[in-house]
Amino acid sequence: MDSGTSRTMRTPLRLATWFLSVLLVLLILGGLYYLRSQKKEEKAVRADIVEMQVLSVVRDSLEKDATLILCDARRDTFLPIGIGESEALAIEFELYDQKPPRPLTSDLLKQIMEWMDARVVAVEITEVVDHTFYAEVHVEQAQENRKNIDARPSDAIGLALRFDAPIYVRRPVIERYGVFGRETGKGKAIKPRKVRLEYGSGRRVIIQC
Repeated sequence: MDSGTSRTMRTPLRLATWFLSVLLVLLILGGLYYLRSQKKEEKAVRADIVEMQVLSVVRDSLEKDATLILCDARRDTFLPIGIGESEALAIEFELYDQKPPRPLTSDLLKQIMEWMDARVVAVEITEVVDHTFYAEVHVEQAQENRKNIDARPSDAIGLALRFDAPIYVRRPVIERYGVFGRETGKGKAIKPRKVRLEYGSGRRVIIQC
């Protein structure tokens, strides 16, 4: 085979190699752009919600229902949510690391979800309609399928505690229904702090945080 024939055969090979190299670079750049856009979108979504935690469950001696108190990381903003007695017990058992005599509904749901290789990755309190709080349970199965399930906040938070999942609240809900606590002790540094909350129809409670 002469040199001319050899050069002729190498030319298509070089073109193919060059084309594959360009294609690979474009795929990498496209992947990086996609990841960057996803992060921007996630940040935009996260900016509209606030992570909160369960502070306590309080009861009114005159009322049969209980009040669930959520608070932000700084424990400056609080969100009281009225819940039923059975839901309050389900939250308290997990919050204070106690075991009920028999599995509660939240315990049963956790066992079923784990058997199905599913877990709760987050819960989100989304809105309030006619003084009723709405929430979503974000469920992930086998790290592939994700589903947002409509739920009552009390049930959602009961599951979040059992799966050690974060609790998010949308800012419009906090801006409309959140309350700011007033420290007792005339401004003195109290550890732990005692905060007086006023919410609902003239309800008042002092909580320790």
